[in-house]
Amino acid sequence: MTRAADIKPAGNDLAHNGRETEGRRVARGRKPRHRGARSLLIVNADDFGGNILATDRIEHCFSAGRITSTSAMVYMSDSARAAEIARSRDMPVGLHLNLTQPFEDPSVPPPVRERQAKAARHFARGRRTRFTYNPFLRDLVESCLADQLDRFRETFEREPTHIDGHNHAHLSPTVLLALPKRMPVRTAENDPHMAPTPGQLMRRIRHAFIEHRQLTTECFFAIDPVAAEPSITAIEALLTHADCHSVEIMTHPDRDLDYELLTSDGWLRALRERRLGSFLDLRAQPASTESDDSDIYLLPIDESTAAMAEGHAIEGIATLEDISSVQGSP
Repeated sequence: MTRAADIKPAGNDLAHNGRETEGRRVARGRKPRHRGARSLLIVNADDFGGNILATDRIEHCFSAGRITSTSAMVYMSDSARAAEIARSRDMPVGLHLNLTQPFEDPSVPPPVRERQAKAARHFARGRRTRFTYNPFLRDLVESCLADQLDRFRETFEREPTHIDGHNHAHLSPTVLLALPKRMPVRTAENDPHMAPTPGQLMRRIRHAFIEHRQLTTECFFAIDPVAAEPSITAIEALLTHADCHSVEIMTHPDRDLDYELLTSDGWLRALRERRLGSFLDLRAQPASTESDDSDIYLLPIDESTAAMAEGHAIEGIATLEDISSVQGSP
């Protein structure tokens, strides 16, 4: 088995800035092996500004062409420096909405801190709270979102390219319904090759809801499984989804295994084969008109499963994952 440390790091021959990613930039020097109209690979690094290590490694990975996008936390220990770096490099940056971890910046206005702390007490309570709809929290969530969007605009001097959530809290129905319509948003993690179990069905229902209301990629995966056991085969198996679909890969460069994989020669070679971009490019993606087996979201559903899904939908988008016995973590 090939370890990430054994995949030799390469230089900065794929360095690029945010402007270069627009129009679904093709990695320099190589032609993509597939030219599907919907193919797009977004490699996003979470937690920009969350801490010094995360900021430094994300800047390095972006400079070296190992990631194409990042999402930033506001009011955290290194948020101000991260914003300066992003402005100077014109990096494509989204908002990493934080409803679970206390703010660390001492300059946070007291009302903003109090609102976020109240939301965090709810969303940090456990997995179930993040996947149930609570109408009594709607105003609080909308205020927290507005606070963080305002701070993002103030420090980054632009709109975020997209929104995702720390600990995936943005996937809570309470949060999803508070997001601006048609704003690009991270979807739930999914595997197009997995059998259509009730758990997978509910993820696809949630994806369909996000896709209908927002803009999102067709697929979303975390890099963690590949980083834990890296190999050229595993890298290709992960990235091959982007040959025909729009795909986001979530990374955390402040985690050593993720960073080792991202800075490896094998990762760089695999990226050269793909059409790279950010959520800015997602806006230009053509709508799918295909209805064949390659469309991973339009799968036949038997009547009993559909009835079960409908029952849960009637109870509220609230318990989308309950019938799945909570398999995996979106």
